Amino acid sequence: MEDGITVKITGNLKGPLDQMREDLPRAEKRALYRAAYTLRDKLRQALESEMPKATHRNPKFSDTLVDAIGFSRVDGASVNVNAIGIRKKGSGTYRTRFFENDTKDRYQKTYKGQKLKKKRFLGHITGNHFFRNTVQSNEQLITSTIREVIAKYVQESFK
Repeated sequence: MEDGITVKITGNLKGPLDQMREDLPRAEKRALYRAAYTLRDKLRQALESEMPKATHRNPKFSDTLVDAIGFSRVDGASVNVNAIGIRKKGSGTYRTRFFENDTKDRYQKTYKGQKLKKKRFLGHITGNHFFRNTVQSNEQLITSTIREVIAKYVQESFK
């Protein structure tokens, strides 16, 4: 400090910046995975609270409805979290998508091979929109999770 107005700061930021450039792709990937795990767990809790039997295994299928919620690998700067289900043989996870959205009305057109004069209404499934509601309610949690992970990696680079 020379005259009380100017300050001279010296130092070398090249090392930490090079380290940060090396670590940021890994930090981004870790942050996306952490956010995906968090959202997946919240979605599974929401499905279980909407449908308590979602964790019980149906003898017709090899897995439970909760197993339908998963996420993809990181592709660039994105990861997809979905409730579509897995496509394994014997899996019943495809049923989850019927509980997210409403299904159309279904009608019985034949009975014992004979065409009915008047179609019989069989009903439809009213969706409970657990996926959309959970994603909307946890949006801030996901962004803060991503920020925390990236901030941790940036702080480690400057140590």
